[in-house]
Amino acid sequence: HLATDCLCVKAIALQSERLTIAAGAVCTPVPDTHPSGPHYWVLVSGRVDFEVLRDADGAQDASPRSSVVKVMPAFPGYLLSEGLASEYDLRIRATTACVAYRFKRIDMETALSSVTAAQKWLPIFRMVESESSAELQKRAEDALGVAQVMRRHSNDVEIHKWK
Repeated sequence: HLATDCLCVKAIALQSERLTIAAGAVCTPVPDTHPSGPHYWVLVSGRVDFEVLRDADGAQDASPRSSVVKVMPAFPGYLLSEGLASEYDLRIRATTACVAYRFKRIDMETALSSVTAAQKWLPIFRMVESESSAELQKRAEDALGVAQVMRRHSNDVEIHKWK
């Protein structure tokens, strides 16, 4: 945990965007190619599920729950590298009312370079980022495999008639 009196933490907090997400609402992660660069997302309260659409067209507004495959849940304190989630076309669905904060990597790097005392928590941040990204990547790949298996094939009707 970070000290709230740390100037680096305060600088990042001032640059962060607060996201208030209603239960059931869906958010789309920001890709690393965004003009502002890579972003991180920290869940402060509530619970979300990461999910992937099982439909091949990738429509982001599909509403039936049967058209999505759940990747994994996330709880308060979860650190998300939004670029990774975007690479897998994941959606973030709030299962309860949530508050999250989004901040840019460049803002964090600027704050870290300005406050040398903050360098001591950078390895911890990198470790948490690495662990959460590795888990998300594995689960996303698994969910994409499930979604691919569940997609309709052009010969599904003929196969079902044959049975």
